[in-house]
Amino acid sequence: MILHQSLIYSVLFGFLVYFLLGCKPKGKDEPQWKEESQRLAMSLCAHLLRCSQDSDWQTLPEKWSIFAKGKLEENSCQSEFRKSNIFELRVPDPEFAKTQFKGCLSKIFALDCVSIRQNDFSKIKECQVVEALQNGINI
Repeated sequence: MILHQSLIYSVLFGFLVYFLLGCKPKGKDEPQWKEESQRLAMSLCAHLLRCSQDSDWQTLPEKWSIFAKGKLEENSCQSEFRKSNIFELRVPDPEFAKTQFKGCLSKIFALDCVSIRQNDFSKIKECQVVEALQNGINI
């Protein structure tokens, strides 16, 4: 049971890492987008942090819980997201990337914590595109 939950936690944070980090080609400076995307990323971190406080997740080992909460707290979340391809628009088509990012997040926000624990977000097409863009894969 604990192994299964640890795996779920690992997948969740793997998603957060791929979602927030990526390669570093030259980006496009759009202050309005940076503000909007930062706000959206903070909302995502807050949503995931709320889920990590569910009673089902309280059975996870303390080291996972401390790690998760540290990564999802506001300062860490902001810092990680500022390094991402989506934030810096280091993507071939910035408008496409913005649309996919917003679509991915809106669908994640619609998921309840049980669905997130079941890794349902990995099936969302827009999130798959965002993952590829964050990893520097041209789509």
